Amino acid sequence: MRVFVDESGSFSWQKPGWSIVAAVGICELDGTFDAMLARFRAFEGALPRERRSESGEIKGSALSDQELAAFVWEVLPRDREQTHVSLVGFDSRRSPRDVVARFRELLAKGGARERHRYASQQNQRMVQVVDEVAAWVRRRSEEDIGWLLATQIAIADALSHSVIALLDDKHNDGRELAELSYVLDRSSRIRGDRKEYLWRQILNSALCARSAHEPFPHIAQWPTNHAFMAKYGYADGLDLRALWRNITFGDSQQTPGIRIADLVAQIAVRHFARDEAVSAWKRIRPLVMGPDGSELHSVAPAVAAAS
Repeated sequence: MRVFVDESGSFSWQKPGWSIVAAVGICELDGTFDAMLARFRAFEGALPRERRSESGEIKGSALSDQELAAFVWEVLPRDREQTHVSLVGFDSRRSPRDVVARFRELLAKGGARERHRYASQQNQRMVQVVDEVAAWVRRRSEEDIGWLLATQIAIADALSHSVIALLDDKHNDGRELAELSYVLDRSSRIRGDRKEYLWRQILNSALCARSAHEPFPHIAQWPTNHAFMAKYGYADGLDLRALWRNITFGDSQQTPGIRIADLVAQIAVRHFARDEAVSAWKRIRPLVMGPDGSELHSVAPAVAAAS
């Protein structure tokens, strides 16, 4: 299972306020991924030349509602066991800029415990890394923090949805789930080796903290030899740190899966922000998985009220 993650929207405080991160999980071992990429390349090749950017890349924002509907119909499978979609929305109307700024400070202070542990071990290199990450977080814009919040939740949701989608006899051995990996779009906020390293550190810390507060549940249906449990099982639960550490970033121009996630995110933004892309949304809706059966996981930073 590969999960590709991209977003639509600027995470700014301009109208309409919605920005959405899409995580698209695609099965690989059964041939779904290869077949889907072949269909996607055929779809891209049939689009008019004017739909392409200067670099030759197809972007969802350049496509019409009808072309997005054709993308869903021609490219995406119909079965969640093959492909599923997780959508996380950041609505700036519910998250004032000053609240996001206070959340940024909480993130910057979040490594205090790790810093103390490294200092007690006299691991000065890791103390410096924690200090660098904290200082770097404080320099991020509120838009960056909104993206970080939505992205880390989309990553966590995609894992839960992958587990649910693969609870069938065909995937009972857990091999597909054990091969789960994430590729995120290397957008302008990510570019540069040091930026990528720091974003990975922040995402890893946020996901590990989330796992500590909301441990992944034991799945009663899994057999004792389930491959995912063999890979990530620890004591009575799961240790997912290796999964989070292996998150990678990719260039959309070279990574068709990211371009697929971009089109999915574009459909979602048009649907939720502008009530457009009606046909595309109707066709993609059966693949969308959300908490408690919802279509969109809407998030806002959790901070105490200012005194």
